[in-house]
Amino acid sequence: MSKHTPGPWEARWNTMKYAGREPINHCVIGTPRRNEYGSTFVTARIEGPFPLGIEQAKANARLIAASPDLLDALIECVARHGLFPEQIEAGIVQPPWEKKARAAIKKATGE
Repeated sequence: MSKHTPGPWEARWNTMKYAGREPINHCVIGTPRRNEYGSTFVTARIEGPFPLGIEQAKANARLIAASPDLLDALIECVARHGLFPEQIEAGIVQPPWEKKARAAIKKATGE
């Protein structure tokens, strides 16, 4: 299994202002749980400028923040509704959704 920071994750947006510079939109994605130093765990940072627009950047941040929950749900769906490994080895044809789901799980976990 992958060794990513456990979820849930959330995206927090703010605007950083520096003297003599344009404000920079900034997003931190991470878990709201605190470590032993009282800080939250940061998983990713997204900083502007955003050539495709701030709304697209916010949508990307929401998708990234949802990824641990999506991975957990997908693993559970395959476990409950997918074929057993023996069935796949025996040549039973997987439905298209299951092939996509297993490929996405492998991509996310690096397996």
